[in-house]
Amino acid sequence: DHEVSGQLPALMASAQQFLAVAIDDNRTQMRTLDGVSSEAAQGSDPRGLIERLVEELAKTNNRATALEANFAEASNELDKIRDSLEQAEERSRTDTLTGLANRRALDEFLRTAQIRAMESGEALSTFLIDIDHFKRFNDSFGHQIGDQVLKLMASGLRAYVRENDLVGRYGAEE
Repeated sequence: DHEVSGQLPALMASAQQFLAVAIDDNRTQMRTLDGVSSEAAQGSDPRGLIERLVEELAKTNNRATALEANFAEASNELDKIRDSLEQAEERSRTDTLTGLANRRALDEFLRTAQIRAMESGEALSTFLIDIDHFKRFNDSFGHQIGDQVLKLMASGLRAYVRENDLVGRYGAEE
C-alpha cells in the first residue's frame, strides 16, 4: 500500500508536466497561426501559407496523439492504483484467518443496519455465536486444528446467510 501512495504523486507530476508542455506547444501554435493570418492579410504567397498551415496541423495532430497516449497510460496507472486501494480496503475489513468481515466491518455494517431499521421501522436481529471452551480445544488439539475449525464454521455460516446479511468474526478472544 505504501507503493500505491508513492505512485500517485509521481503520476500526478508526470501528468502536470505533460500538460504544461502541451499548453506551451498550443501557445506556440497560436502565435504561428496568428503570423500566418497576418501574412495572408498582407497578400503573401498562398503556397507558403498553406505549407505552414499544413505543418502546424501535423504538429497539432502529433501533440494530440501524444496527449491521447499519455492520457491512456495515466488512466491505466490510475486504474491500477484504484484496484490496489480497493484491495487494501478489502484487506482492512477482512479477518485474515476466516475471510469473514472483521470487527471494523461489523461495526460499520451494524451502524448502517441500525439506522436503516430505525428509519424503516423493521426489526433488526443479530446473532452472536461462541464456541464453548475453544481455548481448551486449541490447547488440546493445537492451533492449526483450531484454525481449521474456525474456517469450517465460517464457511458454514457464510453458506446460510441471506445476500444482504453479514457474517463476521467479532474478535479473536471474544
